Amino acid sequence: MRYYSRSPEEWKRIDEEKERKRREQLALKRKRIAYLMIFTALLVLSFTLIPRLFPTREVPGVVGPFQLILEAKDEYRPGEALDVKVRVFNREKRKEKMEMDNFVFRVTRGEDVVYQFDYPQKVEREFSSLEGALLFDLSREVSLVDLEGGEYKVTVSARLNGRRIALSKVVVVKEEWNLRVANFEDFYTPGEKASVSLYLENVSTRERKVFVQSVRVTLFVRNKPMKEWTYDLSREEKLKPMEAVELLKLELPIPTEPADYSIGFEVNLEGQRVSLAKPLVVTKERDDTFRGLDLVIEGMRFVRRGTAYDFSVKLVNKERGRKYLRIKRLLVVLAGKEPVYSHSTTDGWRVVVDAFASRELFRTTSYDRIVFKEEGSYRLVVIVETERDRIVKEMGIVVSE
Repeated sequence: MRYYSRSPEEWKRIDEEKERKRREQLALKRKRIAYLMIFTALLVLSFTLIPRLFPTREVPGVVGPFQLILEAKDEYRPGEALDVKVRVFNREKRKEKMEMDNFVFRVTRGEDVVYQFDYPQKVEREFSSLEGALLFDLSREVSLVDLEGGEYKVTVSARLNGRRIALSKVVVVKEEWNLRVANFEDFYTPGEKASVSLYLENVSTRERKVFVQSVRVTLFVRNKPMKEWTYDLSREEKLKPMEAVELLKLELPIPTEPADYSIGFEVNLEGQRVSLAKPLVVTKERDDTFRGLDLVIEGMRFVRRGTAYDFSVKLVNKERGRKYLRIKRLLVVLAGKEPVYSHSTTDGWRVVVDAFASRELFRTTSYDRIVFKEEGSYRLVVIVETERDRIVKEMGIVVSE
């Protein structure tokens, strides 16, 4: 007999194949459900056990919606004032009321208390959403300078909304030997001589002795040594705190090919090596005007009376090309009704300002103690000159109670 579709035997095999596949899919679904149940059980178990095995660390300084933050650098140099601030922040996106009392700020070294500030009175304030406020500024209370080298512990404690809270941070006043190079310019012309002096500085609050064995000076091009000079000194130096002694006067020959080099200074202090690297730019180019450059004063415009004031002055290059300038004179004057501060440099020096970058020309130091004693308006004026051009920048400062 002839079949036009399939024979009964063929239909039977097809039905059996479909039944086999149906059973396989059913078994696979059951296996997946079993795996899912096991995974769910393990997930529930992990949520139960992990918090017990690995307790969640609380965010330090947090009480309810508020967080107390202790701000300080990790390291300070001897002679640098300890700068510590305490701030409080509302972490919620709604208004919150803060009550704080028994505020204590302490700086200790071992068992010795270096400084302590107590404010037991209650302070109340309502904070808006995500608002922060400065609670304490050490620089406004005392100037902690001339600290001996070592570790210091800064601790803050208070009662915030009825709960005791405490924060601490260890800062280090780091003593070290430092190298300085005097009269080193930002750029030189090909074949020129660089007359420089190498100084060793005792960055410490105590007098120290040191035996200086030798000095090595290396000229590099593309990070590869090009030339090297070695000087045997073999002498002992005794330096007072923050004192610097001249180790060498050097006449360094400048390469004849314009390029960006670097020069390294390494001093062997009887087993301890102190090093310093300086960029050495050699060029035939020179800019006599301030075209494409801007003068920027970086400093606070609103200041409280009696607060120490610091600022810096920078040249900013707004163009693509590097600038090579020979500065003839820099004058800084800060005055209100009476002069407050002035600084003048007429020795002249060379400055390189890279494309779309800045170069610092001046910065107040710890020796420039600027304090506004009277409220009112003040004017900070900076003048920078080359042989053919001048640039002037002014900034107003408001001093209030």
